[in-house]
Amino acid sequence: MRNKGNPLTETICITLTSDRAKKKPLFISIKKYVMFSLVFLFVAAAGIGAYAGVSAYFAVSKLSDTVDDLRILVAWQAANNTEGSAMLSEVEMMKSERDWFNLAPVSGDEVSAAESDDAARMSDPWLEVVTTEFTSSVELQSGNKNGRVELISWFDGGSQVFPRLQEALIIDVETGMTFNARRISGSYHADSEPLTAADAAVIKQLYGGGWSWDRRAIWVKIDDRYFAASMNGMPHSSNYNSSNNFNGHFCIHFFQSRVHETSAICPVHQNKIVESYSKAEILDEYIKLIEQ
Repeated sequence: MRNKGNPLTETICITLTSDRAKKKPLFISIKKYVMFSLVFLFVAAAGIGAYAGVSAYFAVSKLSDTVDDLRILVAWQAANNTEGSAMLSEVEMMKSERDWFNLAPVSGDEVSAAESDDAARMSDPWLEVVTTEFTSSVELQSGNKNGRVELISWFDGGSQVFPRLQEALIIDVETGMTFNARRISGSYHADSEPLTAADAAVIKQLYGGGWSWDRRAIWVKIDDRYFAASMNGMPHSSNYNSSNNFNGHFCIHFFQSRVHETSAICPVHQNKIVESYSKAEILDEYIKLIEQ
C-alpha cells in the first residue's frame, strides 16, 4: 500500500507462515506402540497355543496307540504263552514305529539282523535299486478290482484289512503254492511271519531251497477277499516265533506301501503288486486246486 506521507514510497507487508506440522502429543505415540505390542503378543500367543495343541494331540494319539498295542499283546501272550520280556520288547518296538515324524529303523526289509553273522541278511540289496520305474498297463488306483483281486492302498484301508496278528493265506502268483502267515508288526508295510515250520518250508521252496531278498508277486487272502501284494523271502530282524524255523520275519507290501528305514516306495515291490493284480485271471485255476 502507498505511504500517505510520501507518494513515491510504498510499504510492503509480508506474512511468513510455516508448513512444519505440529508435533503429536506424546501420549498418542505411546498409545500406538502399545497397541502394536499387544497385537504382536496376541499373534505370538495364538501361534504358541496352536503348536501346543497340535503337539498334545499327537502325544495323546501315540499314548492311545501304545495302550492299544499293549492290550493286544497281553491278549496274545495269554493265548500263546509268550514270555513277558519278549512282549515288552514288542511294545517298545511298536512305540518307536508309531513315531511317523521321526521314523526309526526298527523293522522292515532294510534292517539288519543283529543276532546273525550272515552278511546276506544284514541289509536289503534291492533298496539300492533307484532306476526301476512302475511298468504297468493298468490304471493304478486304489479300490480297483480285477476279477477276484483287489488293488488296495496300504494307507487307505490296507493296514486295516490286514491288522496286527491277522492271519492270512498267501498264494504265490507264479507257482500257485500257498502258505499261512501272520502280520506281527510294521507301520509302512506288513512285517509278517510264517505260522509254522511247514509254512516256512514252503517259502524256502519258493526261493529254490534258500532264503532270498527277491520280490515275488503274491495274493493275500483274508476272509474271502484277495489282495494284490508282494513279498520278499529273507528272515531278518526281530523274531517272534521260535518254533517256525524262520529266524526273523519277512515283509509283505501292498499298493503304495513303503520301506521303514527310508519311508520311500520300493518300485520293485510295486511292480510285483501290479503283476499280481494284472494276472488275476489265473487265480481261479489256483483256487480250484486249493479247494480240492
